[in-house]
Amino acid sequence: MEVQQFDRPAEFTEAARPLLMQDEAVNGLMIGIAQALCAGERVAAQPFLAIVRDGMAVVAAALMTPPRSLILSHASADASRQLAVRLGGSAWRVPGVVAPNESIGAFLDARQDVTGQMARPKWSMRVHRLDEVIPPSPVRGRLKRAREAERALVLRWAACFAKDLDEPTEFAVPAAQRHLAAGDVWLWEDGAPVSMAAVARRTPHGAGISLVYTPPELRRRGYASAVIAGLSQHELEAGNEFCFLYTDLANPTSNHIYREVGYHPACDVREYVFAARDDSSG
Repeated sequence: MEVQQFDRPAEFTEAARPLLMQDEAVNGLMIGIAQALCAGERVAAQPFLAIVRDGMAVVAAALMTPPRSLILSHASADASRQLAVRLGGSAWRVPGVVAPNESIGAFLDARQDVTGQMARPKWSMRVHRLDEVIPPSPVRGRLKRAREAERALVLRWAACFAKDLDEPTEFAVPAAQRHLAAGDVWLWEDGAPVSMAAVARRTPHGAGISLVYTPPELRRRGYASAVIAGLSQHELEAGNEFCFLYTDLANPTSNHIYREVGYHPACDVREYVFAARDDSSG
């Protein structure tokens, strides 16, 4: 097996496409980020872009936009180890890794062997796919595209969304600004905005949904189901074959909501974060 790195997102996307498109929804996060990089989306530092070849076949792909975690595709234990060894022997700082459950163990073991770094679990997640919307119970209100006049509300809710996930707002708020500028933030309005969702990433045939947020005082009224179902239906009618999203397996409420409107499990993934190289506490 051989690891091949790329400096240009377009070259990586072309090389990784045959592998990633075998399961477009499961690989939607990596595909969507790669497409955004090809379109000129700015990132904080040079991204890490690599594939693993076994002869002529591409058997794994990895993408990282520092300071975010490395994203790893489905990969054999050998391919995962190859990538971990390549990164461990380089100057790349890897804060963490997100990968399907069956791919992540070999990567973690090899990274610890090479760098001595310990990993701790951060998230257990599930990728869900929707091909047809199941209409939820009717609730008052309507779906509407967020406008520039609602920027302050959208950014405030994006910050709340990040805090609910114990994530830094430094990622969620700029992302919400981009999605708002692209017309990809949607609100459920019942007299006033009561819930939000956005198309965060796009793939050749799908739309990735994120930034789903309802203020605590407005929850359990069906607004989240309404905005998710409405936006998903909009994206299907716009020509997408499917929608996809990530859920936290520790949150049974959100998993239930998505299942009720037609999302079904596609793959379980985990995220681990690594201790700093000089952190002897592990």
